[in-house]
Amino acid sequence: MAYWAHQVPRTRCHRQTAKIQEALAAVRAAFEQHAITQQLASQVLAAWHAWVTDRAHVFQLASSAVEGRNGFLAQMHHHHRGLPKQRSKV
Repeated sequence: MAYWAHQVPRTRCHRQTAKIQEALAAVRAAFEQHAITQQLASQVLAAWHAWVTDRAHVFQLASSAVEGRNGFLAQMHHHHRGLPKQRSKV
C-alpha cells in the first residue's frame, strides 16, 4: 500500500496511474477494515505508517538501480567503466 502510494505521483502513463489508484483504494479499504488495524491505537498506527513509508521509499531507491537495461547502464556510468564496444552495438 505504501509503495503504491509512493508510485502514483511518479507514474507518467494515465492508464497505469488509474490502475494503481484503483488497486490502492481497494487495499486501503481492506486495510482499514481489518481487525488488527482497528485494534491499534492511532499513535501506533501512525508510527507504523511512517516506518513503512520510509521502507517503501528505500526499496524504490534500492531496486531502481538494478531494474532493466537502464539500471545496468546507470551502474556502468556510475562506476566509470564505460560501455564496451560490443555492448554499444547491441
